[in-house]
Amino acid sequence: MLPNSFPEPLVHPVVVSAPGKVILFGEHSVVYGKRSLAFSLSLRTQLTISASQGNVELHLPEISVERSWNISALNSLYEKLKEFRKPCDTKPVPMSEEESNVLRAFIGISDKKELQKSELGLIAFFYLYTKILAHPIPFSIKVKSEMPVGAGLGSSAAYAVCLAAALTRISGQINYDNPSIDLNKISKKSLELISEWAFCCEKIVHGTPSGIDNAICTYGGCVSFKSGKIDLISPPPLTIMLVNTRVSRNTKTMVESVKEKYTRLPSLMEPLFTSMDNLAETSLSILSDMKNNSISNDIIKLKFSQLCELIDMSQCLLSAIGVSHSKLDNLIAIAKDCGFHAKLTGAGGGGFGIILIPPNTRQQDVKTCMNVLETNGFDTWITDLGGCGLTYSTSYDKMQFQ
Repeated sequence: MLPNSFPEPLVHPVVVSAPGKVILFGEHSVVYGKRSLAFSLSLRTQLTISASQGNVELHLPEISVERSWNISALNSLYEKLKEFRKPCDTKPVPMSEEESNVLRAFIGISDKKELQKSELGLIAFFYLYTKILAHPIPFSIKVKSEMPVGAGLGSSAAYAVCLAAALTRISGQINYDNPSIDLNKISKKSLELISEWAFCCEKIVHGTPSGIDNAICTYGGCVSFKSGKIDLISPPPLTIMLVNTRVSRNTKTMVESVKEKYTRLPSLMEPLFTSMDNLAETSLSILSDMKNNSISNDIIKLKFSQLCELIDMSQCLLSAIGVSHSKLDNLIAIAKDCGFHAKLTGAGGGGFGIILIPPNTRQQDVKTCMNVLETNGFDTWITDLGGCGLTYSTSYDKMQFQ
C-alpha cells in the first residue's frame, strides 16, 4: 500500500456496529477477581468510515466532537511517537505515559486538566489510529449511538470495539475475502484481537476496567468473566426494563471510590465481594436450568423467582459498598410497589437500573410501572437481552438504525 492511499475496504464505506451491555451480577467485585455476568443489549453504537480528501475527520455528536486534522500534522505526530515505540510494534498494549503526553499535546489538552468525555474519546481514537495504522491515512469517521454516554451501558466499550474493528479492517490486520462479513465468519483470533485493542481504550477511559465491557460488546450474547477468563454462554430468553435515572456519573470515579474503601477496610469489603461472587455463580446455575426446554412452566416460574431473589440481594450488596444513589433507591422502591425486582447496573452512583420482567407478565402491569417511573422523572425502555455482538458491513443501508 502506498502512503496515504485508500486501502481496498474504503472503496465503499465500512460500517461497524457493536451492542451496549448490562451487567446482571458482579459490578465492581469483578475487578477483584470475582465472577461477573453481562448481557448484550439491542441498543447499539454504529461507526461509519469512508474515504476523505486529505484529512482525518472525526464526528462524535454524542460527546460534541467535530474535528479534522491534515495529513501533514499527523505525519508529525507519528514522528514524535516513534521515540516511544518499537518498529512494527502493533500489538495491543496499554498506552504509556509518554504516549499519553504526546497525544494530549497534539489534541491540545492541558497537562493537569481533568479529562472530559470528548477528550477521552479523542485520546482513545488517536491511540488506536497511531498504533494500528502504520502511517496516516485520510478518512472520515462518523459515530452515532442509541445509548446515552456515561450511563453504565457500555457506550465507551462499544465505541472502542467499533474503532478497533474498523481500523484493523482497513489496515489489513483482519482480512476477509468478502468485504461484507457475518460475525459467525470472523475468526476467534480476530475477535480476540479486537477485544484486546478495545480493552486498551477502556483503560484510557476508565483506568482499571475489568475487561467484561469490551468482551460483551465484541461477542454479544452473554459473557461470564472471572480473573481475566471469558466464557461465552448461550442465555435463556430474558426481558428487562431499562431505566435511566438521568443522574450522570463517572465510572472511573466510582471504581476509585470502591478501591479506596477496599484499601481502607479490606476485612469488611472482601466478604461483600465474596458474596457477590457466590451470587454470580448461583445465577449461572439458575440460567442453565432455565434453558432446559423439557422443564415445566412451574419450574421455570420457580427458577425465575430465584433469579429475582438474587437481583434483590445483589442490590443490597452494591448499596453496602457505597455505589447506589437516592434516585436508584427510588427506582427500586417503585419497581417493588409494582411487583417487580430491580437493581443498578454498571458502576452505580446514578446511571441506569434494570427491572426484570418475568415471563407471561401482563402488558398492562409493565405499562403501569413504566408510567409511574416516567411520572417520577425516569426514562424507560423494554429490551431483550443477549443479542448479536460486533457486525461489519460495506452496505450503509443495511446498517441503518430502524
